[in-house]
Amino acid sequence: MKVDQRQLKQTLKKIESTAKTIRKAQMGAINDTTRNMRTKASAIMRETINVKKLGLDRRLKREFATESNLNGSINISDSTPIPLKYFGARQVKKGVKYSIIKPKAGGTVITVPGAFGPKIKRLGGNVYKRIGKPRTPLRKLPSVKITKEIRKTGVEKKVRRMVPGLLKKNMERRMDRALKSIERKVG
Repeated sequence: MKVDQRQLKQTLKKIESTAKTIRKAQMGAINDTTRNMRTKASAIMRETINVKKLGLDRRLKREFATESNLNGSINISDSTPIPLKYFGARQVKKGVKYSIIKPKAGGTVITVPGAFGPKIKRLGGNVYKRIGKPRTPLRKLPSVKITKEIRKTGVEKKVRRMVPGLLKKNMERRMDRALKSIERKVG
């Protein structure tokens, strides 16, 4: 029996190429899933939490999968809390009203007496209150860390339940495409 070295090397290259193609397909499926889930997570959160899309989406960060590390994730950056202007703060006679969780979802409207600012452009739409005596320094009202609200309302569980189905769909689509590509190369 005689083994041709050239044919053996070509076969090994095809096997390596196939493994690399499958790995890229897996990476693509994971990245597709994180992209889709970021969009869906934002929509689900905004159904319950009274926050504007811009205020929320800036804090949803994606970690991409690579060929060497097939892990992707969506994280909520809580390092910068969301200002009250993104929670529908509005000026009323008594002060400023806003709600973190939508009243339809069981939230309450919070009134801060003596506060002002949502209508004043030069204050950036943020909410302020005077400290102590009239005309003394202003204090910006504290912003909201949204992770507590997400856990409290059960939004995190809803999002987590959606991931396996979406990942399966993306994996099937990417693998089907990868297998067709491999067949074209071999055949």
